[in-house]
Amino acid sequence: MDLKDYASDPRRKFVVSVMGQRVRRDICCMYLFAVDLITANDWHWLKYHFSQYRPHSVGLALASRCAKIEAKMPNEGVSFVSRIASLSNRQSDRMHYQQILQVLAEILVIERVLGLSWPENTSFFLEPAGRTGKRPELMVSTPDHQFLFEVKSPSLLDHQAKRASNGIQLPHRGLVPLEQIDELVSDQSVTLPRDTPVKDFLVSCEKKFSGFPTVPGANISVIVWDDYIYEPIGSLLGIRGGLLTLDTWNIDSSGDPVTYPSIDGIILIRHMTYFQRALAEDDLIDRHGLFDFGSATALPNVFIQNPNGREVPESIKTGLRAIDVEDKRLAHMAEYHVQDYVFWM
Repeated sequence: MDLKDYASDPRRKFVVSVMGQRVRRDICCMYLFAVDLITANDWHWLKYHFSQYRPHSVGLALASRCAKIEAKMPNEGVSFVSRIASLSNRQSDRMHYQQILQVLAEILVIERVLGLSWPENTSFFLEPAGRTGKRPELMVSTPDHQFLFEVKSPSLLDHQAKRASNGIQLPHRGLVPLEQIDELVSDQSVTLPRDTPVKDFLVSCEKKFSGFPTVPGANISVIVWDDYIYEPIGSLLGIRGGLLTLDTWNIDSSGDPVTYPSIDGIILIRHMTYFQRALAEDDLIDRHGLFDFGSATALPNVFIQNPNGREVPESIKTGLRAIDVEDKRLAHMAEYHVQDYVFWM
């Protein structure tokens, strides 16, 4: 069924009456589209959220964000709903759950970027193809600039479980020689760094961004993490071993540090915890829904400048609530500093 067919769906009036308030037509249509796709499955992680008499806040939030994407990029909001709906019929499958979280991360960032204050005659392209055929997540083309965005989010489920049960955490491998990492693997009481996916993200972004000509603008890698934001910060900036430092552990076949000249800046967004808590109907504390990006007083996201990269406009950093990792406002917040070891009590 096409999305426009839902405008005359009799259930639309029912949803509005049950909610007791006006629900925009486009959101209601997207919601009913998601209901039909997701509830048609024998099993889906979000089936509960789309099967309630009174529409669930998670279902409406997803429909709202996808409707906003659809308004700027026709068919793309529908595509996101379809992708989530396709992750189905594997009961309690953790891989599907993680993939759903990753799609939610893409929706979070893309909808936010689309809503920034762009000049007139700006165009948006989802997954544009570069010279190499590699496709970043989003291209924003203004009359004078081009901005590329790639959204990444790691699989953190196993890592979160280890972090919660182990007494010692090694957030990044800077203080431990690579040849000693294998020795730590056998010690189940130590939570090892989750820096390999960060490295993989940088390598992937470099390949995607390098396929586009260097024109005025910026290429931005966005990584969605959970509350333990010191982990990717340490992976990137650790004094010994940081992936953006000359002492990086990621070296090429000639023994030289691997660099990422096509990446201008990296934004770390601490939102994965909110996704997980919202889906589990837990208290979100300082947020009001699945995609609530946080108020001006909420804990910020982080911007990291690639030392050799172009300057990323303040409007983009501000729009994604990201402040520079060296900003004095973070000086007294331990979770924004590189941690060599963490001992959990």
